[in-house]
Amino acid sequence: MIRKTRHSEDPRVAKARHELNNTYDQYKENTTEVNRQEYSQAKKKLKAAYITVEEEELSSKIGEVEKAHLNCKH
Repeated sequence: MIRKTRHSEDPRVAKARHELNNTYDQYKENTTEVNRQEYSQAKKKLKAAYITVEEEELSSKIGEVEKAHLNCKH
């Protein structure tokens, strides 16, 4: 199976990246502890979004392999 889109193009990842960029801009403008924490949280959300997309892709691939295995049993 060919992956239809790259992980970076998934809407959840794109949204998390957009939020990260916004919080980074706020942090650059005003380097308060609150802004630093929000930026740190946004980085974690982006990483979590990538992990979710990767897990879903792997789960789908495992399902395809299991289905192919069942179809090939004699």
